[in-house]
This record gives sequence, structure tokens and C-alpha cells, in this order.
Amino acid sequence: MGIRTTFNKGLYNKIPISKTGFSRTKTMNEIPYLKAYDTNRFIVPWLSIPLTILYAPIGISLAFIRALLILFMLFIIPRIFSHYKRKVPSKYFKILFRICGFIFISRGNKLLKKFKSGIIICNHISLLDSLFFVERGVGVVATHLKDKRVNKVFSLSKELYPSILEVTGNGIDKNIINYLSENKNNKVVIFPEGTIGNVRTVHKFQKYPFRIAGEVLPVSINIKWSFFINPHPLGANHNINMLWFLFIPFVVFEYRILNSTKKKDGEPVSEYSARIRDLIAENIGALGVQNTFKHRAQLEDI
Repeated sequence: MGIRTTFNKGLYNKIPISKTGFSRTKTMNEIPYLKAYDTNRFIVPWLSIPLTILYAPIGISLAFIRALLILFMLFIIPRIFSHYKRKVPSKYFKILFRICGFIFISRGNKLLKKFKSGIIICNHISLLDSLFFVERGVGVVATHLKDKRVNKVFSLSKELYPSILEVTGNGIDKNIINYLSENKNNKVVIFPEGTIGNVRTVHKFQKYPFRIAGEVLPVSINIKWSFFINPHPLGANHNINMLWFLFIPFVVFEYRILNSTKKKDGEPVSEYSARIRDLIAENIGALGVQNTFKHRAQLEDI
């Protein structure tokens, strides 16, 4: 993708080489590790840092104003609509996103409409990923059980759109199957990476969505412009990442709806999930790697 990365060699030397840790093989070598776990916030430090310093007075003011408006729009306006027993207009999120500088563009919307019911598979790059689908009334967003930050954001969307339900908890497979069977038009958006990554790699997918469905709709998510910063460097706090998004002028998120993909006869679930991961990764010019959310957590604890 032509993006420069910096690499913490000391951290790499601490990586355990074992069955449960990282291994330096052709499927998980130094190159995807470099891309997946960059430790530097700035992509090109010699250029990005001076630009950020010059922009800081504007960015801080912009972040403060946006934060106040977001709090008002998320907590005050929905209560007003609720008091009068009225539903929040469908364009509400679009206004909120524009204020925040979040621009969502999508390609292949006809494929999304054509996909009447089933599971939608996406890579995961921000806490905003699920809200894009909620805004479009796609249906249930199934978030990873251990990702409490995503669930908090999702709970806000449920206040604005009470018809959107959450399919999580013990027996997630059964919950999703039950929801899909309730209505022939129900769709479930799942982020099987189980963690928020960057746009340079796509983590190994969890298998449960692919055990449920013999056909899924892949959707790739990409950040097209982010002010010369790495949105998710290793060890960075997700709340700080969101503040960076408020600080910079705007961020463009691109969603590409791909053709629905069926499981081949006799194809193992692991190969099916890897095929979908690689399809999404290729679409955004990223690398599909064997690293999982557990590997990332392990590195952040070193």
C-alpha cells in the first residue's frame, strides 16, 4: 500500500516461538508482523509530527467542540424524542457523523440489497464499523463478547434504534441462528477478527460465523485518509484513537460490498474462513495473517 511502518525490534525479540505464540514461518513472518503491529502513531514521523504541531491549536478546538456536540446529540436529543414517544429520524446518524468528520462511502450497495438474509462478514478497524450498518437498517450487529468498548458504542445505537437487537452471550451460534430464522429479511453483521486492527492486515477469523452459514456476504472496510497517522498502533488506547479521529479534519471510511461467497463442497470451516479473510484483505490491499486477537493481547502485555 506504500505505507511506511516503524518496527520495534526489541519487542519482536520478546515474541515467544511456540504453538500458542508467534512463529516465524511463511504464514506468520516478520513482514506481516511489521504491518500488523506497528508501534508508532505517526506513519512518517519527520513529516507528520511537524504538521501535527502546526495543526494542534485548530485540532484541539475542533475536538472539544465536536465532543460537546456528540454528548448533546447522543444523550439529550434521544431523550427528548423518547419523552414524546417518537422515533429518532433515520438521517440522525448521518448528521452526527458529519459533525464528527466521519465520512462513510460505500460501493456495491445493490449487492447488499440483493443479499436478503444471512451473515455479513467484515474486517474491523474502528468502533464505528457497526454504526454504519445500523444507520442503514441492515439489522443485528453481533459484536465480539470480550470487546466491551464496542458493546458500549453499540448500546448507544440501540437507544437511537430500539428495533436493532444484540445477538451476543453464551451460545452465540444458537442466538444468531434463532434470530435469522425469525424473519427471512434479518441480517447479522459480524466482525470475526475479534479485535480492532489497522488497514494493513486482516487478522485470522474466528470460525463460528462460518459454522453457521454456508454462504456469507463479505464487506471490506478501509480508511482512505487519516492525516498521516496510524489509527491503531500496538498498545494504543481505543478511546485515545477516537479522540484522534475528532482531532483531525476528517476521516473517510470506505465500505465495499463484495459478491456473496458460498462454502465449497467438503471445504473445512478453517479454509472457508481463511478464504473470506484473504478476499477481504486483497480488496483493501492488505495482508491476511494468522495472528489473532489473543496474539495482540499477548504482545500488549509484554
